[in-house]
Amino acid sequence: FYHQVGSGSTTNLSSSIQNMGGEAVDWNIDTSGTAGAVSADITSGTSLTADNSQPITFSVNTTSYSPNQWYNLGDVVVTATVNGGNINSSPKTVPAWLYIGDITQLYLPYIVK
Repeated sequence: FYHQVGSGSTTNLSSSIQNMGGEAVDWNIDTSGTAGAVSADITSGTSLTADNSQPITFSVNTTSYSPNQWYNLGDVVVTATVNGGNINSSPKTVPAWLYIGDITQLYLPYIVK
């Protein structure tokens, strides 16, 4: 999460659950590993059909964090199943990080060979 200092008390991150397989999947997002720091607007779904996606918005309340620092918020765990069994690479643990500061001029080095 990147949050522009002075732009309110909540930062959001838009993502999606995508089904790239051939069968419908059931999915779940567990944010308990962030001790309440991260929330999701939708945390589970059933029968997500092939080649479709479900948009998800993650949110963090930034009022208790100081600017110009990185914060490790913990882990979000995403699980997807087909017919009651985990699909490949499931569950997936995703670390959640927050940076609050001046993000209007981020520099990302890029090298082309």
